[in-house]
Amino acid sequence: MRPTDDAMTQPDSAATRLQQLKTSAMHAWSRGALAQARQDLLAVLALAPADAQGAKMLAIVEQRLGDHAQAITHFRQALATAPDDVDTHTGLAISLAQQGDAGESIDHFRQAARLRPDMAPAWANLGEALARQNRFDEAADALQHAVTLDANALPARLALARVQAINGDTDGATGSFRAVLARQPDNAEAWFGLSYLNTAGLDATDAQRLQHILARGTQPPAQREKLLFAQAKALENTHQYDEAFAAFTAANALGKQRVQWRHAAQQARNRAIEKTFAASASTPAPASPAGEILFIASLPRSGSTLVEAILAAHPDVESGNETRLLARVLDEESHRRGQPFPDWTGAATDADWSRLGQRYMTLASTLRTGKARFVDKSLLNWQLVGAALSMLPDARVVFVQRDAVETCLACYRQCLGPESGFACDLDWLADQYAACERLTRLWRQQYPQRTLHLAYETLVQQPEASIRALLAFCQLPFDPCCLTYYTARRAVKSLPSTQQVRQPLRRDTAKSHLYADHLAGLRRRLQTPEG
Repeated sequence: MRPTDDAMTQPDSAATRLQQLKTSAMHAWSRGALAQARQDLLAVLALAPADAQGAKMLAIVEQRLGDHAQAITHFRQALATAPDDVDTHTGLAISLAQQGDAGESIDHFRQAARLRPDMAPAWANLGEALARQNRFDEAADALQHAVTLDANALPARLALARVQAINGDTDGATGSFRAVLARQPDNAEAWFGLSYLNTAGLDATDAQRLQHILARGTQPPAQREKLLFAQAKALENTHQYDEAFAAFTAANALGKQRVQWRHAAQQARNRAIEKTFAASASTPAPASPAGEILFIASLPRSGSTLVEAILAAHPDVESGNETRLLARVLDEESHRRGQPFPDWTGAATDADWSRLGQRYMTLASTLRTGKARFVDKSLLNWQLVGAALSMLPDARVVFVQRDAVETCLACYRQCLGPESGFACDLDWLADQYAACERLTRLWRQQYPQRTLHLAYETLVQQPEASIRALLAFCQLPFDPCCLTYYTARRAVKSLPSTQQVRQPLRRDTAKSHLYADHLAGLRRRLQTPEG
């Protein structure tokens, strides 16, 4: 290792000491003794504050220890001496993103790509950072550049495929996923991504290939789960419904291990929310003018993304595209008070709710471009409506509800995230559906003028009348663009819905009749749910 220029200006003994400390730090790093490495590198910077290499090494150690604030400080220290170091810009960008500074993070990823325009990982990092900020067109360009530079950069190609799907470029996404499989035939992410592209479809040949891959049984559980979901969709596409249901069941058994869903605790939380807010408003709240914020609340696979797309087609409306803003504000307040939601809500004053509403609006402003209405759709919103309307008294809420059996089956057929871990079990799904129904009934009783119930089946059977009623509730003038929402060019982050919302309303989406022999237990549980 060559001493830095700063070190070479020191007396020989100091330069030797710096080299010893760096060597000690590298040895400590190699054996996982990160605290020792940090101590050695702090000593390096005490001797030579302008040592860019030492500052960068320390920043990487801090990053690995999870102290991103300190990592940012030391990455900046390194850049002050070595402003064109690509790895330092990249490291700083990663820690800035972890600290929530997405804008500056993207700036440093972009600078790394400018400094090394021939380096595929730099463009891939930039593309993924842009995608996290919903800047999908820019993300697609950066990721396309990455795979042009390195055709074998499979993570970048997978990221490109996902962005193409979000942007509605089904042919591009299909080609990108297939290109990954051409290079890595058992890539679970590529198979899983293809399974969402309904218009492209997995066929009988794909089902056979997946059967051979799964027969090897060598995949880690998370990858096997996705392969099983893909196999189930391929079998379903070829009308092998018993075999498809068996694959869905096997996939969800692995999903249970992944999500670690605490069903009893979640049901207790649902009851606590219901009890707390039922006691807080014994009479219906008065009507108020429609405000800027339109919440969409539903369980997964109920049509909420479709309703979001209809509203977002209106010229006066923009959408946050799968936000978690409401949950984030309440999580912050729970952390501040040291109590989980909803335990602290009984002590919250009007001033507290106003403060939280202002915090919400501040967060939402980063996603807005100035249109009159902002749509907040999240799969957690149905639990949080009481808090939302306490924070934002002029907001309005659209509840989207679909047939219970169809909703539960549609969830069971998808690989959803940990927040929807109930989808891995049909009994859990039935209980969660019932809890959602109870809370929705409560919110509608308490806020009859600020809530709207929209049945998915009514929407698809009577689209124009339903859309006119929806817009009237939101106090928006009717616009025919909302009837042709599927022609609007917009990103859709909910991958299971990327195809659906780019097609006219369909009346043939029901699938429970295909699996009738497997759903008797679900139907019984829906009649007598627990919790």
